[in-house]
Formats: sequence, structure tokens, C-alpha cells
Amino acid sequence: MSWGIVLERCTTGRATPVRPLTATSWRVAPSPGRRRTSGTPGSSPPCSANEIARYVGRLLNAGYGRQCLDTALPQFNVPNVQGVMPGQLYTADQQCQHIYGPQSRYCHGGNFGNLDGICTSMFCLVPGNRRRIFCVEYHAAHGTTCANGKWCEEGACVANANAPNIPQGNCPFGDQLTLVNRRRCPQAVAARPALCYNQRVRTICCATCAQNAQANSNANRAACPFGDRVRRCNQQSCHRLLPDGTPYARDCCGTCNFDATQWTCADAPNGVDGAPCRAAVQADQVQGCYNSTLAFSCCASCQEQRTPQGREGCEYGDRDLTPEFCQRLSNSSQPCTQQQRDQCCRTCGAKENDNQGIIQRSSAISTLTLQWPIQLCLWLIAVCNICRLWTCV
Repeated sequence: MSWGIVLERCTTGRATPVRPLTATSWRVAPSPGRRRTSGTPGSSPPCSANEIARYVGRLLNAGYGRQCLDTALPQFNVPNVQGVMPGQLYTADQQCQHIYGPQSRYCHGGNFGNLDGICTSMFCLVPGNRRRIFCVEYHAAHGTTCANGKWCEEGACVANANAPNIPQGNCPFGDQLTLVNRRRCPQAVAARPALCYNQRVRTICCATCAQNAQANSNANRAACPFGDRVRRCNQQSCHRLLPDGTPYARDCCGTCNFDATQWTCADAPNGVDGAPCRAAVQADQVQGCYNSTLAFSCCASCQEQRTPQGREGCEYGDRDLTPEFCQRLSNSSQPCTQQQRDQCCRTCGAKENDNQGIIQRSSAISTLTLQWPIQLCLWLIAVCNICRLWTCV
């Protein structure tokens, strides 16, 4: 009662009524604010008895005060909450709304701390500030859930058989107030659902991401809970293999209804158009495994042809359309044209690397050739200076 009525020290010489939940510090996201330095919920402040007596005395001397203390209230249909802990009757958001109105809510996560510190550090949002999140620290009500099977008693988070259980990974207080891409969680996730694949976003937007996963009607929801991981997916490309050897459908799991955990790089049992994969790859001389659809259906056969550490666009070596065409290019001293590079990427790449090595060696020899006369001149100058010095002596 003393904490609810008075929080002024004896040294101030006056008593001031305050809200039932006493603000102990403030905090602005993301910079930490002042922390509480004294005072424990449940203990009486210094000289509280004298302060209460003075305060009640002033109420009795005032007309409105005597009316409040002496006149009984009319009968109301007030529910019997005897035996119910206040923290279980009112959520953390509701406790903050009792202080700052319906737009307020409990600030948690990040700079505002986690659930286990709510007993002495329950930050409440101060509405009306559009530029930044401004929260003030209060003590949570007795019985406020602070951990699995624990609630607040006298400012401490203690175990109690009546305290509710919180399943691991649950989201008891909803989304955090931290902005994602300068937006609140519902707006940010609605604009790009794939954000929920990010662990940090899932922590900040735990409620919104959970709602999106639950609303996902995809049959492959377990492996693709938030839909496509990238934008602009199309079903026509679902049976393609990307240049790095991964299936296109992996990042477009929602559009393609694809489960990456069930996919293995193997040849299709029936091959392609009735032909075994090895024969189909050899028959397609123009593209071969560069045909992304063929590479997907004949993944194992194409994997055998993949060039180790091949650059992008040359994963499967030369596209040798005519016999010995690329071989003739390797024996030629002329540089490859763009068309030749597209057709014989491996041969032209090796040739260009050899030429580059020759250029570097020639450059090194030229540098050395130019440097040794200079070094000789400097040496002769030094010798002449020494001879002149001896002559003077």
C-alpha cells in the first residue's frame, strides 16, 4: 500500500501520490537508459508510515478527500478475484496500458531485456513518439509470468506450482518493438515473407512469423514454412538445375512445392524422353548438361562431367560441336573470339591463362632488364665518391 500511495523520501518533506506501478527508470531504443539504483518491490520505502499519515491527513481535511474516504461506493457487479495473482489477471501489455493507455505495450527483447528480468524491469512503451521507441521501466505485478513455471514474487522470479508453463521457443509477449527494414513486424513480413527464414527476424517477429507459418497452405509446409526464399519464382523453371549444381526449386520451394531435404542428385529412372541419361547427354551436342532441364533430370551423369572449380558459364567444359574444333584453337597463336570462348570455354580459358602467364613473365624480365643498368650506374657513382674522398685525404 505504501508503494502505491507514496514514493517520496523523508528528506523531501512532502508526499506525492504516484501510480500503483512505480517508474524506476526510462530507456530509449537502442540506447540504454538510467537503471534503478534502490528500492525493492514489496518493501516499504523509508518513513513510509509518516508519509502515509500526512497524506491521509491532508485528504481528510479536503472535501473531496473526506468524500473518498468516508462515503461508501454504490454496489457494482465486481468479479471476485480473491486468490488470483494480479500478474495472471492482467498481461504485461495490459499492465502497461493501465499506465499509458491502450496504445502502450510491454517493451521486451534486445536492449529492453528478456522475460526473466520482467519482475524488476518491465519496460512500457510511451505512445506518441513516431521517431523513436521510448519505454519507461516499471516493476511487474505480483504473479507475472517470468519463466517456465515461475512468476514474480516480491520482485524476484521464483518457481511456483501454480505458475503457468511456457513451452520452449514460445512467444508469450508477441513481437518485439524493434523495427525490421524500418517497419513494424506485420508490415515488414507482409511485404517480404521470406524475412522469417532469418533467425534474428524470427526472434523479433516471433508472433507474426508463427502466424504466417500457420497460414501457409503449402503441402510441403514443414520444409518450406514461409514460402519462397527469393522473389520472382516461376513454375516453368522448377525442373532446372542452377550453374552451381543446386536445384532451382530449393529457393522457390513454395512455388515448386519442393522439399530440399528429400532431393538427391540422381538420374531419373526413365531417363529423358525414354533414353538413358548418359545417352541423352551425349546426344545433345549443342547444349548437353548446359541444358538446365536435362541437368536436373540427369544430375548424376552431369555431375561426372562437371569441371572442378569451373567458372560460371563453363561448368561442364567445352561445347565441342565439331570434332577437333576446340583442339585446333589450343594450337593457334591467335586469341579466342567471343563466339569461340562461348563454344570452347575450357580450352580458351586455359589458353588465356597461359598467355597471361607469359605476359607476366615478360613483364618481369623487362623490368629486370631496365633495372640493372640503373643499379650499375648507382654503384659506379658510389665508387667515384669513395675515390674522390680518398684523393682529398
